[in-house]
Amino acid sequence: MTTWEGFGDAPARFPRNLPEVIERAGLRVDSCTEQPAWWQRQLRIYQHAAQLAAEAPGDPAICELADERRRWRAWHRGPQLRGILAEPANWKG
Repeated sequence: MTTWEGFGDAPARFPRNLPEVIERAGLRVDSCTEQPAWWQRQLRIYQHAAQLAAEAPGDPAICELADERRRWRAWHRGPQLRGILAEPANWKG
């Protein structure tokens, strides 16, 4: 499972203490690893979407990503988020 985990002043929509949340759902977490490189990858995706949206404004998926980029920029510098990879115990993937 991959997601963004919040800490500090991150918006409430981001879970805190992801392993605990997953275990309350009845799963065991074998490892929970922060993925710092995801920030730059996410930014590149948003930048590319903004460029494509300017070139082809009718594509709803591209426009949504471009809109998300505008929202992301508003909180990127302030709230604190971690890209997280959580693996359940005995995962064979």
